[in-house]
Amino acid sequence: MLDCMSSVWFWFGSDRPGFCLGTSLLITLMLLMYAGSIQASLSVGPGGDFPRFTVFLYALSHDELPSLLVSVALLLLFGPCQERRWGTVALLLLSILTVIMLPFLYTLLLFVGGGEASRIYGFSAIQLALFTAQCRQVTQRRLLRCLPVWFLPWLLLLIGLLLLPGTPALLHFCAICIGHNESTAIAEAEVLEEEMLRAGILASLQDAPDEPDPKVEVPKSSVSSLLQQLQKMGFPTEKAVVALAASKQLDGAISLLIEDNIGEQAVVVSKGK
Repeated sequence: MLDCMSSVWFWFGSDRPGFCLGTSLLITLMLLMYAGSIQASLSVGPGGDFPRFTVFLYALSHDELPSLLVSVALLLLFGPCQERRWGTVALLLLSILTVIMLPFLYTLLLFVGGGEASRIYGFSAIQLALFTAQCRQVTQRRLLRCLPVWFLPWLLLLIGLLLLPGTPALLHFCAICIGHNESTAIAEAEVLEEEMLRAGILASLQDAPDEPDPKVEVPKSSVSSLLQQLQKMGFPTEKAVVALAASKQLDGAISLLIEDNIGEQAVVVSKGK
């Protein structure tokens, strides 16, 4: 059972160490607002108020203690995983974007559906959107071999409705929709980052200064089992090591080697602990 739980925690990307500043900041602001009895909930929809400039404060405001406890619990459970996967700045930017978009989308659906004015507050819907984006990024299709990944946000929604019966279900449905769109934006940003990194590596390899006997040292620890496949194809060991270190995958390494973008001065070195 412990092995299953540890694999699930690793699957969500929480294996990297570090202090989660963004998660701590959000929790601290929530606790301070509740302790100071600062009410910033929104009343949206027909007969309600149109969201103002201070729209983001509703997510940090909690009228009741159970709502605060649920928000804090969700942040403690998923916040560190998301922050270590995306980074502190990305987590805060996604949170702010969701906080701004959610009441406008919810208000639009209330007007279209002819619903009544509804009060919204708390961070649970925001965390649901972020959790949806996080699940969409996972390549694994099932959790613990039985639970589809796409079902997890809906399961979290059902649990939230049980814990907080007064929470508008439509609001959380909007949060899941926003999370799907955010996952697409995150994926595009990660691909762009990888392309820029690879372009920088190729440029550094091609533009190396023509000095006497320049050497490119690659730690032996970076040599993977893929090296054997490249050696069987007839590629020189030193060039194959550099190609694998630059591309991190077999197809990319083969492409670099075929295009002859690897210099002749690669040296494999062993580094002690």
